[in-house]
Parts: sequence; C-alpha cells; structure tokens
Amino acid sequence: MALAASALLAWLPAERCFAQTATFDVPPECGDELAFRSELVRLTGNDAARARPSRLRITHEAERGTYRLTLDVGGRTRELEHADCRVLLRSAAVIAAASLKAEAVPAPAAVSTPVTPRAAAAPAPATAPLERDATQRAEHGTRDREWRGNVAAGVGLAAGVVPDVTAAFEVRGEVLGELAGASLGVRYFPTRSAAVEGRRADVWGVGLRGAAVVRPVPALNLSLGLDADRLSGRGSGVTKPERDSAWTLAPSAELAIIPIRNRHLSLEVAAEGRLALVRPVFVVTGFQDLYRVPSWGMVLVLRGAWHFP
Repeated sequence: MALAASALLAWLPAERCFAQTATFDVPPECGDELAFRSELVRLTGNDAARARPSRLRITHEAERGTYRLTLDVGGRTRELEHADCRVLLRSAAVIAAASLKAEAVPAPAAVSTPVTPRAAAAPAPATAPLERDATQRAEHGTRDREWRGNVAAGVGLAAGVVPDVTAAFEVRGEVLGELAGASLGVRYFPTRSAAVEGRRADVWGVGLRGAAVVRPVPALNLSLGLDADRLSGRGSGVTKPERDSAWTLAPSAELAIIPIRNRHLSLEVAAEGRLALVRPVFVVTGFQDLYRVPSWGMVLVLRGAWHFP
C-alpha cells in the first residue's frame, strides 16, 4: 500500500502539469506524452506543474531531413532543430526544468556603491546558458548512438557492364554517422548479348561495390568506391560453345538524392559513374572479339532503405 501511495503521489503532479497544457503535438516516432510527463517529473519532482509548457510541438522538416521543436514555457518561445526528434523531446523536458530553476535564481542584492554606465548594462538572461547547457546534456546522451545502420534493396539500369543496357538489381548494407560512413553492396546484371556475323556471346554479371560515404546535408549522400564485377559469358553460333568468366575492376563515384526519409525508412535515387581499369574481352578463337567491356559505364538505381536502431 505504501508503494502504491508513493507512486500515486509521484503521478499526480504530472497529471496536473499536463491537464493545463494547451498543445502537445509530437510525431509518434519521437515519443509520447507519457514519456515526456515522466521525464519532467523526474527532473522537477512536485514542481512539475510549475514547469509545464503551454505549447510543445515537433514538426518534421522533410526537405532538410530534420525535426523542429517549438516550445512555449516560462513566458518565452524556444525553437530547436535536430536530426533526431527523440533528442528534441528530451531537450524540451530539460529546458522546461531549467526555466523553473532560473525562476528560483535570486535577484542580486542592491548596493549603495555608484555604478558606471558600463557596469549598469543588463546581463544576459539567466535562462540562456541554462537552456544551452541543458540541450547539450540532452544531446550528449545520444552522441554515442549517432552511428546508424541501414539495409537497402534497389532496382535500376546499367550501361557499360554487360553488352548494351541491362537491368541492375542491388542489395546494400551501410553504416553512417552524422557526416560520413561506409557501404558494401552486391549487384546482379542479367544476361545481354553481343553478336557479330552470326556468332554471339551471352554475358551476365555479379558484382560487389565497397565505398566510403560522405553526407554533406541530410538529403544527399556522396560516395567513392570500387566496383568488382565477375562477368560470365557463353558463346553460340560456333563449333564448340564454351563458357568463360573474367573480372572487371572499376573505381566509381555515386550521387544519391534522398527525397523521402523518416526515422526508419528512406527512398534514394542514385546515379553512379564508373571507369573500368580492367576490361575483359570475350572472343571467338580464330574469328574476332565479340564483346569488350567499355572504359566508361554508369548505373542508375532507385532503392528503398530500412534504418536501425
């Protein structure tokens, strides 16, 4: 019974605090009102009712890939922006608590000593450093978790790998921090044919791409990598059709635009250019070359990604 009574007493301030809150508008992925109430009670105890915000709103800035917090508390409006909206919700609770503590800071005692005009200049508001430090502390708890992984699947078109233009299918894994990361992908290029005077080579490929990734802005990824593709071919229209395989190596650069993104899902439109340094040739002995990998190639991919944790 004593434990139940204690829990009830701890709950009541949070209920009173939010019974008078005008607005609590937060996307589901950021957290809920119950989590915010609990955090505010933890920070302020029975003073949670005094620290209540009159408005707490978090909106998703889709074009920038960030979230914006608008908070009315202590007669002032604060606005913050961050890529992780869970950080913003924790920051809102810490700022509300800091505003309450700022109200408790006693005014400086009056002194009879004359002051010069320079000394009489008003100091910066007490809440500003408290607010800044509080937000930094709230963000510090997630800095070690800034690195996130994602897995993606994509489909597109490729030229300069197998003969002609072919489809390209991709599965990719990626680890990204706030500004940079790395990726590793597997690709499949279906069969295309090259024919000369009735003789034909059917060529398909499977490849790997490893790359270093840079994120200058949330909606844009740049990567530099190396493509290693194993091309396999089968001749037809010859006396003894044979199969053969060879590797091609090509440094590559990719630009990926991310028009849609939230906490766990994103859509990417990517364009890659590649320069083949190793260019295998498929030939018919005693006849001529049927297909040689071009020096330049490109891959266009539309991919969807799932982000974790």
